[in-house]
Amino acid sequence: MTGAAGTTGLRGPLLTILVGLLGIGAVSWGFLAGIDAALSGSEGGTGPFIALFVLGAILVIATVVSAVLGLFSHSHRMLWSIALALGLLPVIAVVVLAVNARG
Repeated sequence: MTGAAGTTGLRGPLLTILVGLLGIGAVSWGFLAGIDAALSGSEGGTGPFIALFVLGAILVIATVVSAVLGLFSHSHRMLWSIALALGLLPVIAVVVLAVNARG
């Protein structure tokens, strides 16, 4: 059943994409700011940045799981595919950095 604007079917994939973007932002910010705090020796410590990184990682994992389950629903497959690609971006970045570091 669709809502007045017919967007009920779009709500799931769009929210998943939003959660993926928030997760990627939290992982990136937590990682970069945490490294900066660790190297600068600031009084605040790295605890909040570790928590932010873990929260972002949980959001990214939730995005991947939701996107895979959404692909089985046979509706809006393109949006679910975009959500899956967003969720896999951090994994791809780590693999690229690891291969680059090895030479």
